[in-house]
Amino acid sequence: MTLDRMLDEAWVLVVDDRPENIDVLAAILEPEYRIKVALDGHKALEIANSDSPPDLILLDVMMPGMDGFEVCRTLKSQEATHDIPVIFITARDGEMDEVQALDLGAVDFIQKPFNHKIARARVRTHVQMRCLLKKNKQMIKELKRANQILDELARRDQLTGLSNRRDMQENMEIERKRSLRNRKPLSCIVADIDHFKKVNDENGHLAGDETLKKVSSIITLSLRCHDMAARWGGEEFLILLPETDLAGASHVADRLRSKIEAETISMEDREIKITMSLGVVQFDGEETVEHFLNRADQNLYEAKKNGRNMVVSI
Repeated sequence: MTLDRMLDEAWVLVVDDRPENIDVLAAILEPEYRIKVALDGHKALEIANSDSPPDLILLDVMMPGMDGFEVCRTLKSQEATHDIPVIFITARDGEMDEVQALDLGAVDFIQKPFNHKIARARVRTHVQMRCLLKKNKQMIKELKRANQILDELARRDQLTGLSNRRDMQENMEIERKRSLRNRKPLSCIVADIDHFKKVNDENGHLAGDETLKKVSSIITLSLRCHDMAARWGGEEFLILLPETDLAGASHVADRLRSKIEAETISMEDREIKITMSLGVVQFDGEETVEHFLNRADQNLYEAKKNGRNMVVSI
């Protein structure tokens, strides 16, 4: 919502037990603001806590039952109403009243009988400040959301929707430390589409992109909610399996290999069959992430060297 619209839609709650005082204030303010009224403190609190709270409260000090000071104290103690500006109105001319009002969190103090120009100017000033604060909070919220989206985009591979290399590297270090701390196994799979260059050369880059997306989808659907998968680079993928030992990870890898082998990528005029080679390792409890990955790469190399379309987990 724009600031101008906030100002146009701003409304003021007038709280006074004397209807004649409300009529005077309404006559002063209604040309600029919508007005709601409350004849006692309890009704004022009910309105202030509604789904559409006022942008400013004009609050009489002397009221039967719950006086203005108690109403203000309650407003300032509640998160939902804490930021609503309160201007006290009173016929009493006492310094102590004004000091107490300001100590309770009021933003201003208006004496009765009202000077129309002064009352209107003070209300306008504090309504504008309220709307500026609301707009500022809205912009901060929008900025945080935009930053979250940018951060998410910076961590995602745009083609496949999987995590990218940067995001996975950070997650691997986090999971390595968690594995050590909790004394739980941690395994990873490095997987590579066999003869992917041939897929591109014979069918075009569009077919290559479709192949990468299809493989990514199969990987995603094959994993548990706390497992992680990334496009590691080109046609290579990395899967991180917390709380999974080598045998369990090897089973995941072979199931994934079988699904890939059984899949057909359908293009307009052809169907493409692919296979995948996978290297599996379990974290040994002392090695660095780099060494962990090197061992997985070595197993992937062995799978490629020994005929492809296989899992190696030495």
